[in-house]
Amino acid sequence: MFRSEQQGAPRLGRASAGFIVLPARMLDRMGKAVLIAVLLFSQLHLLSIPASAQWALRVSPATIDLLVHRGETVGMLINAANTGDARVTVRVYPMDFRIGKGGAFSFSEPGDESYSCATWLNIDPAEFELLPGETRGVEVAVSVPPEVEPGGHYGALLFETMPGQREMGSPVTSTTRIASLFYVTIPGVTDADVFTGVEIVSVPVPRWVRGAPVELGVVVHNTGNVHLVAAGKAYLTGFWGRKIGEVGLGETVVLPQSERAMRGTWEGTLFLERVKAKVVVGYFDERGELVNEAAMMSFWVVSWQAVGVLGGSIVVCAYLLRRRKHRRGGAVAAVFGPRIRRR
Repeated sequence: MFRSEQQGAPRLGRASAGFIVLPARMLDRMGKAVLIAVLLFSQLHLLSIPASAQWALRVSPATIDLLVHRGETVGMLINAANTGDARVTVRVYPMDFRIGKGGAFSFSEPGDESYSCATWLNIDPAEFELLPGETRGVEVAVSVPPEVEPGGHYGALLFETMPGQREMGSPVTSTTRIASLFYVTIPGVTDADVFTGVEIVSVPVPRWVRGAPVELGVVVHNTGNVHLVAAGKAYLTGFWGRKIGEVGLGETVVLPQSERAMRGTWEGTLFLERVKAKVVVGYFDERGELVNEAAMMSFWVVSWQAVGVLGGSIVVCAYLLRRRKHRRGGAVAAVFGPRIRRR
């Protein structure tokens, strides 16, 4: 059975003036690995700061995973820090986001996505200035409408640096955006209102390879209505079921009704062999139970050495057959001798 370790989720602070603060926690039934996995992917949408800039913006936490009931309000503090040596102006605003099959993040206006929660995010302050070395907290209230559908809802707060003037008076025209991602789960009346499911869509592997490295992969589809963490591994066997290796395909967050690709590289060395790969994808369902989905595929490893040996063998065999045929023809001629044509 494929195993995946669960990681603990941090808890948020107590109430602050103006709104109620509830503990930030993940669904126990889905495991606690979502936060760690998303933290890895949050770096994908961090735009690099030009080398000429003298400021550097950092935002934490990068991801917030909440379980909130309908009609409730959850509050938290997001910290923005200027780790550079020049002041910077920061603007904060909500956006929708989605994650592409290859892991690329894209952002759109609040409400564009069917599972959006960006319109639930209330920010204070929405714009501020950070001096060198200064850290400032942004209060965020997540107000869930009373009639919202159960399941997963997602949004982001973008912290964008605004063009301004450097200390020497030269203009700064470049900007950077850092996102803090919100994964909000709304429970239903029954356990069946929130559900997960994974379908293996494809296992993209070439049928013929000439040897290592061999790129293995799997594409999965989340058939549920809440996000999940999927982890993949490929088990490789050769002739007669001989085990020849394992390849980790990594972990990835899959949003509802979307696809994600996982990949890994096999560095094994084979001469000539048909390899069978059993690809296993594991995830935690809505009851917190580990579920494994599997798919089988195969490919041939034909190394250049094998091609050379096979080619040489064919040439040698053809030569021997031709020589044998030539000798056999000579022997027949010696037995019967030359034909004498009679007139």
